[in-house]
Amino acid sequence: MKPDEIILWLAEEQFNGIDSLPKALLEQQKRGLTIRFCDDLRSHKKYYYTMQEYPRDIVILVDDDIVLSKRYYKEIMETT
Repeated sequence: MKPDEIILWLAEEQFNGIDSLPKALLEQQKRGLTIRFCDDLRSHKKYYYTMQEYPRDIVILVDDDIVLSKRYYKEIMETT
């Protein structure tokens, strides 16, 4: 199963635009990552903007300090 979209929300105040991001991160755009800048809502930016744009979609939030198995996502989708 592939997601419709993978979005990384970054606070505008913390970066100097897309060109200030590491090349390794920018390379992930070729694999489908969407990088979006927003106002800094602290940890709430992880879901707030996505829920505004996709209120009826299934949204899975992940943190950057946790690596989850492929099976984890499958199990989530099977229970929805």
